[in-house]
Amino acid sequence: ASTIAFYDTIGFALSFDTYLVHEDMVYVLVQDTDENRDPNLADTIVVELTSWNANGDGGGYIDTLYMLLRETGNQTGYFKSDTYATTRLDSDLTDTYILTGLSDTLQALYVDDNSGVSDRVADTALLVDVANLSEQSIFEDGGYVDAVDTFLVRDVLYVQVIDTDENR
Repeated sequence: ASTIAFYDTIGFALSFDTYLVHEDMVYVLVQDTDENRDPNLADTIVVELTSWNANGDGGGYIDTLYMLLRETGNQTGYFKSDTYATTRLDSDLTDTYILTGLSDTLQALYVDDNSGVSDRVADTALLVDVANLSEQSIFEDGGYVDAVDTFLVRDVLYVQVIDTDENR
């Protein structure tokens, strides 16, 4: 039987279940001990990454990306992504980016047809936004460069609000 998991870095030290929506790197590890087609070479497999819309607007399927995973050595059965997928708000079919949005689900799917019984394993991760959802700043100039925290009674003030999850 095979296993599949998302990881946080190329070092594959920590299994992950959440990624940021903007420019986060996605790594995948598959363990499949019967996927040894050539005992003298490190084999490769393909994993399908799919992002799914989960925010209730009926969008469903969003984007798919295929990742090539390389065996860590001859006959190890461990396959790591030596490249990564990057979560993005824009994507096309010719890149290494996976189109994602807030609260979407990312699924990694591996199907092994080489064994007597077809292995089909999947892992999912949730797409979240930055931990600090919004930021407010008050400025005393129209150029928004001099942030202040104190004003006189009749001063003019300029307010800037940055809310990263309000781009619907």
